[in-house]
Amino acid sequence: MTLEQMITVQSTNQSMREANGTWIAHGKTLKFAALFSALQNLLPLFDLRRSEPFQVINYNRGGHYAPHYDYPTDEKTQKVMEKRGNRIATVIVVLKRAEKGGGLVFTELKTSLLPDVGDVILWFNMTSRHQLEYLSKHAACPVERGRKIVISLWIRSKGQEFTLKSRNSNGFDFRDFN
Repeated sequence: MTLEQMITVQSTNQSMREANGTWIAHGKTLKFAALFSALQNLLPLFDLRRSEPFQVINYNRGGHYAPHYDYPTDEKTQKVMEKRGNRIATVIVVLKRAEKGGGLVFTELKTSLLPDVGDVILWFNMTSRHQLEYLSKHAACPVERGRKIVISLWIRSKGQEFTLKSRNSNGFDFRDFN
């Protein structure tokens, strides 16, 4: 399936998201604690203690998530934003890959991924100026056969004492990685 077909299929689905998920604390079990530790070692740039609990998401046949940002701006999340900051970055860990479909597409970048089991994907949701990174818009394409299981980890901005400078010294720019 081409990128254009994935985006078209995604936009014709009636619901924003078709998936089952649950929140799990980083230390809930030894395996989740080990995963949390491994991710912290893999991503020393971040203090993952400042992240939300893991969200384990199961996409069955037809499961998808329409194009969206992992950067909430609605009034319901205002108190969380004030206390913890917005979602500076998203980490996805692939536990099971769909037999067909289920890719991850970045609509503004016109890029799609079909990650393998064990792959870890990271992207930034905001700029160094704490503004929405428009290029981070993404979608989970429909699972056509089998099922896909991923773990999402959203890293909050408060408590992240680091600075990423781009070539133009105006702060971090997602385009620097193209």
